[in-house]
Amino acid sequence: MGLIALEADILRLTTRLMMRERDLRHAKQQLKLECSRSSQSVLSWKSKAKQRDDQLRAVLQEKDHEMNLIVSQLVLLEAQLCKEQLRIEKLLIEKDAIIKFQRHELVKLKKERVRKEKQFEAAEDSADEIMELPPPPLPETATAATQTTDHGCCCCCEDRADLQQQPKSLVVIQKLRNDLVKSRVAKDVAVLLNNGSVAKRGKTSKQQTAQGQQRPTVIINILGKSLAPSTEYSSKQEQAKRQECDIVSNAEDEVSEDDKNVLRIEDIAMLRDTLSKRKALYIQRPRGDASDFEQYDRAR
Repeated sequence: MGLIALEADILRLTTRLMMRERDLRHAKQQLKLECSRSSQSVLSWKSKAKQRDDQLRAVLQEKDHEMNLIVSQLVLLEAQLCKEQLRIEKLLIEKDAIIKFQRHELVKLKKERVRKEKQFEAAEDSADEIMELPPPPLPETATAATQTTDHGCCCCCEDRADLQQQPKSLVVIQKLRNDLVKSRVAKDVAVLLNNGSVAKRGKTSKQQTAQGQQRPTVIINILGKSLAPSTEYSSKQEQAKRQECDIVSNAEDEVSEDDKNVLRIEDIAMLRDTLSKRKALYIQRPRGDASDFEQYDRAR
């Protein structure tokens, strides 16, 4: 009995030992599988990490290249901005200089305009003063001019006789017209005097070599009888005008060759034509009844 129990125990222990060995082999196999799996996972992670590193390196290189390009563009833009700033500053300096020069020129032009206005006012004042002086006699050397002057005196006397019968409105208009004609004639005579003096200087040498004689000249005064008749018709002025008409024929010996108011006969004709045009330009019809219009037309 004891031997059978011992054999049963040995059999039980051997079966248990075999089971333990089998479990151990199974555990070893599982451990090997886990080790292979872990190694494979490690390798896969390493490969993935390497790929990630490569990708990161490529991205970093690309970003570095882009950054370098951006930096170079910024440097170029900064250089262009500096150049443009210098150009704008230079242009502004030039514009400031031009503006200063234009302001200076504007001040000069204003001063020049004021000076010319003052000169013009002074000339007008002097012309008015000269206009207020009594008219001197009008001597002439040419017979044709003398006849024309005598005819003009007769016409002036007739005009005075007609104007004495005119109304006051026509007298005022006639006076205004005469003042305007006087101012314009004074300017025209000054221009003709300058032209005559220049032409005379240029022709003296030719006349001395060719003929040695001078053309007949006529002295004309700015305030002579070429102007319009005065509006104040007193007996004293009429007597003075008649004396002037009598003195014209005896004034040939008093003519001086160096007189600044000497003009040629052609200039006198031009001046008379200008006078007629000025009179026609400044004549204005007054407002009145039919008799005033008739007297005004007769005075014209």
